[in-house]
Amino acid sequence: MSIPSESERLRFRAFRESDIPWLEEVFRDPHARRFFPRMQEAGAGRTFIERQLRRYAEHGHGLWALERKEDGAPVGDCGLTYQRAGEGELLEVGYHVTAEHRRKGYATEAATACREHAFEKLGTDFLVSIVDPANEASRTVAGRIHRDMRWFERDGVALCLYFTTREVWKGER
Repeated sequence: MSIPSESERLRFRAFRESDIPWLEEVFRDPHARRFFPRMQEAGAGRTFIERQLRRYAEHGHGLWALERKEDGAPVGDCGLTYQRAGEGELLEVGYHVTAEHRRKGYATEAATACREHAFEKLGTDFLVSIVDPANEASRTVAGRIHRDMRWFERDGVALCLYFTTREVWKGER
């Protein structure tokens, strides 16, 4: 399995069954429910973790649990998954942060570490973040880690596709 190195304040690790309670808490607050309503379904936390375990086995990566290094407190999740965008699937860096840890820079810090991991360790040529245009916080993070954005439609819904190419990334280093 390919997990990013630690960031300044965060540690990445594989999900485990004991994460279900705090993971469900991530999606319990109104902001998260607005953008991820399916996570309110019974058993959604277990299903989410099982999906990540399959991704780890199939691709060597997925969304990882995020913990603060200083005390091991769960902060949210962040990682790399393949997502449908247009005609194909693209590697996406995605992130979710618990309500109490938002607006502290954790999402940007974790997403930056995942971007670096995708280009340096996985050798990807193109990395995206797919964002609901109404999710201003997520758009802010995506705008910090990517250099370009275009619109696309999925299932009749207009979404923002933030992206970075390997060439742009290399030029910024």
